[in-house]
Amino acid sequence: MKTRKFAKDLMLAITKEDVPEGFEIVEEGEWIQDYKYQGREIIFKFEDKHYSLYESRSGSYHSDWYYCSEDWSEEVEVTEVEPVEVTTIQWRAVR
Repeated sequence: MKTRKFAKDLMLAITKEDVPEGFEIVEEGEWIQDYKYQGREIIFKFEDKHYSLYESRSGSYHSDWYYCSEDWSEEVEVTEVEPVEVTTIQWRAVR
């Protein structure tokens, strides 16, 4: 698994959709509930390579959210990713 480190301020900008020059958001996942936590994946492109940035938060809509990014060090390690075509089988009623 290939990884790369980026400056925290660049990754924070991406999570806030304030895309720094040279970066491109390719796909921004929806927040997925996991008990009292939520997480999402952001795929971004930099220098012709794609990377996955995972962000999580805890709390609720009725209170403040606590984002994992508050605990990121000065450099954030992300994973290099590539698109993969996936075939699925679905079932339908016979007519």
